Amino acid sequence: MATCAALILAYFGGSPYEEALYLSYAEAPSGASGVSFTPLNAGQPVLNSTIGAKTIRDPFVNRDLINGGFRIVASDMPADGDAYWRGTHIRTWHSKDLISFDDGHLVTVMQDKLDDPDWVTWAPEWILNPDPSGGDEFVVFWSGGGFEDTSLKNIWAATID
Repeated sequence: MATCAALILAYFGGSPYEEALYLSYAEAPSGASGVSFTPLNAGQPVLNSTIGAKTIRDPFVNRDLINGGFRIVASDMPADGDAYWRGTHIRTWHSKDLISFDDGHLVTVMQDKLDDPDWVTWAPEWILNPDPSGGDEFVVFWSGGGFEDTSLKNIWAATID
């Protein structure tokens, strides 16, 4: 098993209309507590979104063991008044080094809710579900539900890409 040289903390920040991805790290020698993080990129965003609502909320970073590098997923939440916290999409990026990123992709995860103005989708995460026969897949899970009621759920989907 590989040893961990550092812990990476992904978080969003900025004004509500300009939220971006920030990263901090903590060295991880044996016994490190992981409670003292140092901002990367001089405390400036490492990624600003140009897709979807153009904000980055609830980012999640994980190693991409299939393609190498890292995959980042985040909520796609419009930050425009009444539409805030509404949405049926998540965003994803790939990075070889957490310094440069691809252009990203907007992914519809709740096709049947596209016309529902009260639907909310947020806090996506993903894991790799390895298959010894070679059919590895990514499992993406997120929170979602009706904004005006209490029918919030944990939802998941699997994909090979």
